Amino acid sequence: MLALALILATDRELALPPTLEPALTVASRALFRVEYCSGKSQHNEDEFARRDQRYFRLSWSALQVWGAKAERDIVEEMRLHLRCGAKRRNVEIARFDAAISEAERIFEQAILPMRQGVWIGALRLCRETVARTEPALNIVDNPVLRVTLTSGTRARLATLSEKIMTGRYDSGQIALRVNGVVLSELMVYERIESAVIDLPAPTSNRPDFPALAGPLGEPC
Repeated sequence: MLALALILATDRELALPPTLEPALTVASRALFRVEYCSGKSQHNEDEFARRDQRYFRLSWSALQVWGAKAERDIVEEMRLHLRCGAKRRNVEIARFDAAISEAERIFEQAILPMRQGVWIGALRLCRETVARTEPALNIVDNPVLRVTLTSGTRARLATLSEKIMTGRYDSGQIALRVNGVVLSELMVYERIESAVIDLPAPTSNRPDFPALAGPLGEPC
């Protein structure tokens, strides 16, 4: 029964928070209209660029956690015949700012549990999900902490990595968090089928291996 509860909890963790996607969708459509109505004004282009970067940071962060992409729905928007003007553009800027602020709030709320422990994307590495840890050398002889996952966690990591690889990207990243801090962004080029993963070696701004391995042995 405990194992089933853990699986269901982890499956929920792999899903994009239900209120985040609609907020990002509203933001993406408003952002398109802002871009469409920017014209050739450098000031307008700069305003759009700042908002575009804000949207990209949040959607990329969501990808690194849940493997979910919030694509800007350009095809649908291109069918619109917008009557651009300063008033319309200001309305869309306000709509975008409100939607992206709400999306950022939802994102921060969703990752609150990740302030404790070790996480790869939305998967927590802990006593119930990790079978073994040991210091090792990777293929280029750099020190790593080698983590062997349980079979159930391996399957969910495979699912997460596949979600990251689905769509227009030919590569992606999974965020490695320790106590809320993103220590590394692990590159993903294909579906991860292995039960063994290598966590980056410690540096001056990362915990040492004992400090990293400790949370892996704690209960979820």
